[in-house]
Amino acid sequence: MIKRSTFKSVAFISSALLVSQTAGATDVEVTIQSLSTETIVGSSSSFPARLLPGESKTVKLNFPHNSSSVHVSYSTPTKTCDFEGWHRVYSPTNTKWDKEATAKGGRNNCFALQSVSRWSEPYDYRLTLQMTD
Repeated sequence: MIKRSTFKSVAFISSALLVSQTAGATDVEVTIQSLSTETIVGSSSSFPARLLPGESKTVKLNFPHNSSSVHVSYSTPTKTCDFEGWHRVYSPTNTKWDKEATAKGGRNNCFALQSVSRWSEPYDYRLTLQMTD
């Protein structure tokens, strides 16, 4: 049995409105997928606390229309994945999206996929965050 205290996890959401939605705001659909043979653990009330091997869960976040930033980490006793996804609107014709997945403790076993659902205001997009063995 794995002791829960051996897990390291961090989650941060910048300027997210989790319950109510704001008119003209960006919706970000975040799916966390455990492709690992181990249970993965996070520690944020905004994201699933743990996922069993092969399990996936989705969270919908809402941000002001001109920016979003999602940061979350998931861990097992031997590895941690730090995930990030964001968008910034510099002008109506200059919007940037990006994502990143960084592994700590072992090989690169973290992946982030981003797909834009709406290329104009409110700039909705999806993040799929995956952790493998």
